[in-house]
Amino acid sequence: MLYAANIIAETNISDRGAWEKRSVRKLKGYFCLLLILGCALAIAPVRAGMAADNPAPSGSVTSDISGEDNDSVPAKNGGENDATAKKYVLLIITGDGVNIRSRPSTNGSVLRKSNMGDQFIAEESTVKDSEGTEWRQIVAATSVGEVSALTAYVSAKYSRVSELPASISSKIPAPSAPATQVATPGPRPSGDAQPAFSAEELKLMSTFLSNFTEVELINFDGKDITNENDPAAMIRFGILHNFINNYGSRIALCKDKNCKWGLLVIDGKHVRESVKKYFGYDIKKLVSVEKPPYHYDGKLYHFERGDLGTTYSARVDKAVKNASGQIVMTCELYNAGNGHDKPGRFEATAKPYRYEGRNTWAIISLKTQE
Repeated sequence: MLYAANIIAETNISDRGAWEKRSVRKLKGYFCLLLILGCALAIAPVRAGMAADNPAPSGSVTSDISGEDNDSVPAKNGGENDATAKKYVLLIITGDGVNIRSRPSTNGSVLRKSNMGDQFIAEESTVKDSEGTEWRQIVAATSVGEVSALTAYVSAKYSRVSELPASISSKIPAPSAPATQVATPGPRPSGDAQPAFSAEELKLMSTFLSNFTEVELINFDGKDITNENDPAAMIRFGILHNFINNYGSRIALCKDKNCKWGLLVIDGKHVRESVKKYFGYDIKKLVSVEKPPYHYDGKLYHFERGDLGTTYSARVDKAVKNASGQIVMTCELYNAGNGHDKPGRFEATAKPYRYEGRNTWAIISLKTQE
């Protein structure tokens, strides 16, 4: 009986071991099946999402690799490749002497200086330079409702934007030429039919003539100013022009013990340069001037800061090229600080020429109109 009991016990143990092995194999099979089903369920929505993000064009076959068979590449920045999709704003300058540059960087060349209230058309979005400064890309300049193409950049902190009027938006030109081709002063194309000067060129002419009116140099002939026998007006222009426009870089305090000739000094070479730039004339000899007193010590001019009074600017509204190739400009004299102060109109004549490799003009005369 004991022998039979042992056999029964061994048999039960053997059967139980076999059952356990079969149970483990079944559990492993169930686990693998569940794992496969879980993976299938996880992959399905991902593939559905890929299909939604990359819909196949009508009549085409979608590749397993998203976008592989899609030749149409979406434009960057929401349609940057489509000129008609661009959005523009009216850009208004909020300070005087703001630099308009050729590229979005303080290293970009200055194409012009703009003053408070000047208006441009610019792209709605801004770009950042390597230092994080935001810039707006100008696409056109506006003047009295007229629009002229201009490619340039201005720091966003010196401007504000407003809605672009429909009367101007319809005049936005096609993308303009690179900034290096922005209209600059210089000789016009030859031939009988001369094109009209653009609004941008008229503004450059206004800035040019304002260099004379702001120092009260009005109603003169250039030959009289550059008279070496009476150089007072010529020296005065060279000093005051730098005093107004280049005070921080060219005007310094006198270092003499007593400064009997005045508290301010300027290197004589800067006086010479300014006369050359605006009159196209090389001063043969720098000398002292008695009235007003500008003392020349052989290198520096010594002088006192004087009261310039009201500063008047010029606004050119018309310019033509005469038979001699000179530019005749019709202008308005106005007080930038008082819009009602407009003492009169004048006509200026200048000749195109190059100064230090750049196109500009040299003044010939400026005469008030009766």
